[in-house]
Amino acid sequence: MVISKLIVSIFALFLLCLFSEPALSATFTVSNSCPFAVWPGLLSGAGTPPLSTTGFLLNPGESRAVEVPPSWSGRLWGRTLCSADPSTGRFSCDTGDCGSGTAECSGRGATPPATLAEFTLNGSGGMDFFDVSLVDGYNLPVLLAPQGGSGVGCASTGCLADLNELCPYDLRVFEDGGETVACRSACEAFGSPQYCCSGAYGGPDTCKPSAYSEFFKNACPRAYSYAYDDATSTFTCSAGTSYQITFCPTTAVAHSAQRPRESNEPVRPRAARTSTTRARMRFQASRENAAFLLGILDRLAEDRGEGDGGLRRRPEGGVKEEVVFSRGEFGIQRRKSVFKMSASRFIKCVTVGDGAVGKTCMLISYTSNTFPTDYVPTVFDNFSANVVVDGSTVNLGLWDTAGQEDYNRLRPLSYRGADVFLLAFSLISKASYENVAKKWIPELKHYAPGVPIILVGTKLDLRDDQQFFIDHPGAVPISTAQGEELRKTIGAPAYIECSSKTQQNVKAVFDAAIKVVLQPPKQKKKKKKVQKPCSIL
Repeated sequence: MVISKLIVSIFALFLLCLFSEPALSATFTVSNSCPFAVWPGLLSGAGTPPLSTTGFLLNPGESRAVEVPPSWSGRLWGRTLCSADPSTGRFSCDTGDCGSGTAECSGRGATPPATLAEFTLNGSGGMDFFDVSLVDGYNLPVLLAPQGGSGVGCASTGCLADLNELCPYDLRVFEDGGETVACRSACEAFGSPQYCCSGAYGGPDTCKPSAYSEFFKNACPRAYSYAYDDATSTFTCSAGTSYQITFCPTTAVAHSAQRPRESNEPVRPRAARTSTTRARMRFQASRENAAFLLGILDRLAEDRGEGDGGLRRRPEGGVKEEVVFSRGEFGIQRRKSVFKMSASRFIKCVTVGDGAVGKTCMLISYTSNTFPTDYVPTVFDNFSANVVVDGSTVNLGLWDTAGQEDYNRLRPLSYRGADVFLLAFSLISKASYENVAKKWIPELKHYAPGVPIILVGTKLDLRDDQQFFIDHPGAVPISTAQGEELRKTIGAPAYIECSSKTQQNVKAVFDAAIKVVLQPPKQKKKKKKVQKPCSIL
């Protein structure tokens, strides 16, 4: 009898092993596309298996695969400006340091500020959960991309903006020589319970996003910006998915600018670092990744109010940086910075419309007085500059978006906080004209109700070009009368036709956008019907 029970138990165990799914491991491929060395650090969560490495060096252009055991949870981040003390040999980093004294973090986490990639593998429902978090601040741009996974929420996430350059002054971490090397969270900078979501603010009902967290969210819409950010910043893939984690995913690796160090070459002492090394910590957006840069904030919006809930105002006489752009190998790039007195108001202007109608060319023409001859979809690096219109100085922020259907889910992330939209259609494309009322007005009314819209007809120079219509028999010109009729239909306060190539009316487009924000049209008051007094006959 005992033997029979033993046989049954063994057989049941055999069936369990036969039909149960094995726990799935994953591979993290960590790559460094920065033009400087990065030391990734890894920290396993409590109760999860340790990894074969907890920290290592990646020179520019290098990658390393890390095997991750099943059901692992933990964090991965990048450390920068690392060196060994010349007298003690102790290893440390200026950002993301884990305090272990060596390249291996050995169970220690990142010292804020640091951009974090967070994982829980093979969790609830057999799914992986992952996110990129700016709750502890920011030090590097990071892209986290699943490789071959499946699931409704299986998509790339990350923070691709150079927030060190954009960081509010109160949050900046400065390196020797004045370079900003990291951007602190408001919690770390000020320690206030309302920023740290602690004490009386220790729950989602009481801890609300601050102007500082909105800066992070606007710049990196897919990343967590504060402790109780919405759950859309968490992504899911089927268990067993591998992941690519890339530092500085939008940069060109400057192999010629910095010689990769051999694996056995000692780390340079701290004193040997130069301003050239620090200067390499600036990033440039690449053409290949430009489409993913939708929603990146290029300059912080206006100071938002007084008191603890808003941004701390700088002293009188503060300055704001005006960025001038030029077109280079990677599209629009920064050429120089000029410091001017702060403008009185920030205006966020977002361009929308069908793909290939000339939105990006219009922005490039306005900001650089040049016209790109090749079609490159959405490579405009968001622009911010002080502009004077009718005697009023404003800081104008311009955001480009992609009109293609592939970006229907990502594009609305750029609409947050918009003051005005430029809704563009091509004067030689009937389809783009019809889509204004069919597609774009419903989308804008849904995601940004009440925000004024300037209707813009682009490619004015081609509408009267007879040779163009001979070469493109399918093209249909849109008349000024048709454009004006459409303006009335959608209720836009202005309609302007322009040519980015000749720059005709380009300035007028943006002047109109600024004016409609500063001087919104008065709403017509409905006349009240005067009721006649009742009389009894």
